[in-house]
Amino acid sequence: MSRGLKGYIPSLARLVELSPAALYERQRALVRAGLLAAESGRGPGSGVRTTGGSVTLLLISVMATESLSEAADRTREIAEARPSGGKRCPLTHMASFKDALAAILVQKALSRKPTEIVVSRTQQRAVIKFYQGESVFLGTAAKDKSIRVEATLDQKTLRRIADDVSEIVVSDEDRV
Repeated sequence: MSRGLKGYIPSLARLVELSPAALYERQRALVRAGLLAAESGRGPGSGVRTTGGSVTLLLISVMATESLSEAADRTREIAEARPSGGKRCPLTHMASFKDALAAILVQKALSRKPTEIVVSRTQQRAVIKFYQGESVFLGTAAKDKSIRVEATLDQKTLRRIADDVSEIVVSDEDRV
């Protein structure tokens, strides 16, 4: 597995059924918007690192909108969404959707609990569904709309992505 996000994009693109070029353009949009941090330089050690957080933001950008021009704004809105009815997600104990999803991607045992992840493309709303219930996250301007469009990440795909991310993060820790 590659340490750079660009190196992981072809594998992730197959899992989310996008072209690697389309996924890389999303990464670039997130870097321009300041959502992803890139190491300066060229070659190994530069660019965006593959971490739970960077993969999370890329997944959110894919799920939150089909439009590349809206990717940064929609990603920020959904990433910052807070748990509804509480200060923390009941599954991950995190205070934002981005942190909850990142925890799921890097903790193998936790990655086995969700049954699906649902992100609204028309509202500031995301849901982590798990066997014992669900955790709903709402943005600051979340309102019900009469027509809703959602993207769902199924359990099998989520687990495969989490396995990849866990493997990359562990191999990076072994190198230190």
